[in-house]
Parts: sequence; C-alpha cells; structure tokens
Amino acid sequence: MGDAQDEKIIWAAHPSPLALMPGFFATVFISALAFLNLEQITTLVQEILQPFPKLEDAATKLLPVILLAPTAIMCIKVLALRFTRYELTNQRLKICRGILIRRHDEIALQRIRDQVITRPLFGLILDYGSIALTTRDPNLPHLRLGWLPSVREKSAMLRRGMMSWKKEIGYREIETGELS
Repeated sequence: MGDAQDEKIIWAAHPSPLALMPGFFATVFISALAFLNLEQITTLVQEILQPFPKLEDAATKLLPVILLAPTAIMCIKVLALRFTRYELTNQRLKICRGILIRRHDEIALQRIRDQVITRPLFGLILDYGSIALTTRDPNLPHLRLGWLPSVREKSAMLRRGMMSWKKEIGYREIETGELS
C-alpha cells in the first residue's frame, strides 16, 4: 500500500490567463475610450444627477474610479489565475489558490467520482480547457480546474491515477438507491 513517502507528482499546472484576455482587452479598451471622453461623460452624469446635488458631486469626483473599476477587477482576476496551482500526485489532487491569503485544498484520488472536460472554441484553438470534478469531499463536492493546457492529457492522467490508486488501496464502491 502507498504512503506519503512514495507520493510522486504526475503533473502540475497553472490555469492559463489566456482565458481572460478577451475580457481584459475589452475592459481596457472601454476604459481608454471613457477616459478619452471624460469631459462628455462628466457633463452627462452632472445633467442626469442635477436634481440630487450631493449625489452629483460624489459621482463627479468618483467617476474616474468608476470607469477604471472593470479593468481593475479584470487585473485582479488575471492575477488570481497566476496564483492558482493544481498538482496531481499518485495519491491526491492539490489545489493552491489566493493572492494575499493562500488556501490549500486536497482531494484524495479515491474521493473523485466523475470528471467532465469543457473546451470552448477559444480553448479548442489554443489547446486549453477545464475539468469539472464531482467528488465525495464535503468541502469540495464540485471542483473546476479551469483553463489547463493540454486538458485531455491531464484528464487522462487524472483518471489513470485515480483508478491506479483505488486499485492499490483495494477501494470498492457500492451504490445504493436510485440512480439519477
């Protein structure tokens, strides 16, 4: 039977920030357009909020921040992807994520029940995709490993590792009740 001493890494990966690039460039483009037309937008906001002088003043002062918010949010999302790491060993799947506060999750391979690969058109072109896992782990019953390179190969390795580990420890599963 395997133990922690003979645990080996099968693959490790970060999600690709390419998944967010269209949204990132769209928000940067829209923010740039808004800043080029800041005077007109400010005038429009002042006209709309004229019956509410306090709100008009606050909105006018906060307008640049409001216009930059979508771009800032996309930057944080791209950064969050960069600080996410998935690691598959011959015994468990490890997930580490978070920018300022790091969270480390682990799922023993025998607790994984099902996996589904999703590859949208953008992912098909760039050979990226996501793996959605259904597990018996109460903390992570549904887990999505997003935007992995060579997702089909990683999924196959995950399945082989899952089946190998179950066989090695003599794991058996009995389903009872109705199947849905």
